[in-house]
Amino acid sequence: MPVRPKASRAPAASPEASPAAQASTAPLALRHLAKPATATRTIAGTVSFDAAYAIATTPARLLSNNGSSLLAVGAAAFDGAIGAAVLANNGGRVVSDHGAGVIGQNGASVLSNSGGSLVSNNSSNLIGKIRAESDANLIGKIRSEGDAGLIGKIRFEVLQAAAPPLGTVAPAAGVAVRVFDIRNGSAVPIGLDEDGKPVYEVLTGAGGGYEVYPPADRLGNLVLHAGVPDVNDHRLRFNLIVPPRALAEAVDEDTSMATYFLHRSLVRSFLIWTEPAPHPADSWVPFTNDPGVQGQVRAGRQKLKDEAGRLGLDRLTSAQRTALAERMVDLLVARVDHGSARLYFKGGPLGYTGPDERCFDAYVAVLRGVRDAATTRMRALAAEGEDPFAYFAARDYVKAAEARLGKPFVFKKPADLVDFMLEAYFTDPSLAPMESVLGLAAFSAELGIDTTLGTRFEAAALGSNLESARALYLGDGALMAEMFELMRAAKP
Repeated sequence: MPVRPKASRAPAASPEASPAAQASTAPLALRHLAKPATATRTIAGTVSFDAAYAIATTPARLLSNNGSSLLAVGAAAFDGAIGAAVLANNGGRVVSDHGAGVIGQNGASVLSNSGGSLVSNNSSNLIGKIRAESDANLIGKIRSEGDAGLIGKIRFEVLQAAAPPLGTVAPAAGVAVRVFDIRNGSAVPIGLDEDGKPVYEVLTGAGGGYEVYPPADRLGNLVLHAGVPDVNDHRLRFNLIVPPRALAEAVDEDTSMATYFLHRSLVRSFLIWTEPAPHPADSWVPFTNDPGVQGQVRAGRQKLKDEAGRLGLDRLTSAQRTALAERMVDLLVARVDHGSARLYFKGGPLGYTGPDERCFDAYVAVLRGVRDAATTRMRALAAEGEDPFAYFAARDYVKAAEARLGKPFVFKKPADLVDFMLEAYFTDPSLAPMESVLGLAAFSAELGIDTTLGTRFEAAALGSNLESARALYLGDGALMAEMFELMRAAKP
């Protein structure tokens, strides 16, 4: 399902349009996307990637545009399909027919057809005369009358910025953006093309920007997926949960990891609630002091466990039980109002004292803090001549987690350490509390993570759990009935 980015971070879903010919299936340049006349939601923001990793693993290039950096990814970023992004028809772009573009029709451009430029048709022609047949911002139509080799051969390496340091995050143009219904994994239309056909995929434009228009009548939350086209790498695929009120504009390492944690931590819980055997966490309700609410939550959990026992769900394989838990969480995550979830302050000397904020904002801030600490540590190791990725792969706490989970952890960028932290210490249902405390302490000491990040993260987790409990256990019972239907469908 779309919110689960861990396996592939690429939702495998088909557009709803039937027949498929009614839909525009090719990725559309952002500037060609039209807003439907019918009621829609507007989702807008930017997509940013780890530039060092993207450049090392894909044909991506980091381009310099008037002092700022832009990561151009995928073939579309080089052949003009992204329209007004790397190739644009107004000022300040990398390739432009107006203003201070690198390739322009006028102004002080590097390549231009009017004066003051490095390559020009009026002065000091170094590479022939450039002209466009109609639309100068499309690289497929830019050609040279001389032997400039400008058709499909623009030398982006000339424009390329210096190699980015490890862990550098930059806005990314040419990234494919789609929107999915969390409940069933189906793609939803995000606008119209120039022929009025529904569009399901659009490419980010200048500065990594996007703006899409899914239907306003969708029930519950959606998930926005951003990925490098034609590249099967979960490290270059991000998801952002999108309630009716946007949680964040940025789609990046941190917001995607927060979305992943929201989903994966609940999967851990549902693996416990669908196990008929008693578990120490069955009665643990740390996110409220209200005895009445605590009783309702415990009773709801017991109903799930009783139904699991009646259906014999303990006979399912581990993979089958996980798949069931993930589908149940999809339904829950689609319904929870994540925009309303606030920090829960448990009090006591070890409790977080504030300030108050939305849980999602706290997740993002904490995970960004951990990623920044990982980046700093990795850069220091690299400066000392040590391979930072191999260094962390050999740490005792990583080896212990690998032995417990029966899988290796591979580190290729700083965000992988954040991923490791969440999987090793927060989302494993078999992990004993003391194992989590000791392992997390060693990890945090390694990176020099401030202890307030941990208490802030806990306050966010408790607040999110309270909002989820309200949706599942304190509502009208409709969501619980849907959960039972999924459990019955999974009966062995």
